[in-house]
Amino acid sequence: TINPQKISSSKVKLSASSYTYDGKVKTPSVTVKNNNGTTLKKDTHYTVKYESGRKNAGKYSVKVTMKGNYTGTFTMYFTIAPKKVSSISASQTTSTITLNWKKQTGADGYRIYKYNSSTKKYEKLKDVTGTSYKISKLKAGTAYKYKVRAYTKDDGTIWGSYSDVFATATKCKTPSIKKISST
Repeated sequence: TINPQKISSSKVKLSASSYTYDGKVKTPSVTVKNNNGTTLKKDTHYTVKYESGRKNAGKYSVKVTMKGNYTGTFTMYFTIAPKKVSSISASQTTSTITLNWKKQTGADGYRIYKYNSSTKKYEKLKDVTGTSYKISKLKAGTAYKYKVRAYTKDDGTIWGSYSDVFATATKCKTPSIKKISST
């Protein structure tokens, strides 16, 4: 009799560990190697069971069970992130900017980032669940830059890509005439 060879988890790999939502089911392929580095065959040396769904943003499991002369059971995970936020627009007053963007399928919320000209970095402004956010107490006639990023919550937070930079400005105050002199 041949003693079964125990496969280590480092010998089991998924072809991809993350995807971006595109409306299609994701099925990363599995590669398993034995301790000598030889690639094993699916259905001969191991079986693969994928979690159902695998289409929407979230975290999904892949279970690999060794068979025949090999032992071991492995559960690996991959994620599908929401799409990049696009189509950002804004409406402005002298002291507010209201950002609006397109809803992303599978997003549980959105994080808004504001550019800090002192640190030269984008910093978290607010997490929201809707597709708009009103920013108040701004200076009149001032330029601002923002980014928005979708996320989904599924056994942790899965982040989509940052939007392109959205540059906008508050409206200028209406000038008032203090004195008129005529000749």
